[in-house]
Amino acid sequence: GLRLCATSSYSNSRLYYKTTNFELWAIIEHLISSKSLSVTAVKVKGHSGNFYNDYTDSLANSAHTSSSTILLSDLDQVSPHDFILKYDDILCESNSRRLFKQYSQMLWMYRLTRLSRFNFTFALSSISDFVIDWDLTWFSLNSEP
Repeated sequence: GLRLCATSSYSNSRLYYKTTNFELWAIIEHLISSKSLSVTAVKVKGHSGNFYNDYTDSLANSAHTSSSTILLSDLDQVSPHDFILKYDDILCESNSRRLFKQYSQMLWMYRLTRLSRFNFTFALSSISDFVIDWDLTWFSLNSEP
């Protein structure tokens, strides 16, 4: 993340979008370059008693409940894109490729369960009788014969 961000060494857009929190890294890169900052990453073991690490951790944890949290939509001027993905006024901060993949998988599973061969479910007495092992289902559907 930070190494690629600092050197702008993304060789293609696929690598860029596969990076976790790519939008956040793009904002960090923009802030570093626009303010001509010199940034050095230092790995610190979590919960080691380091004051700055503990302080940063508390800030990150409080950001989820704080009313003064800066949203990505407020920083859209530094976004590398001309758009920000929203659904019902909810900002989609996750990897958009993963979001669309999960949506597509849900649609396929919905269509699969609507097939006539699955109409036996009405005979089950309670919803707990019909438990789907999703990991096994996806493994079976994605495996090569």
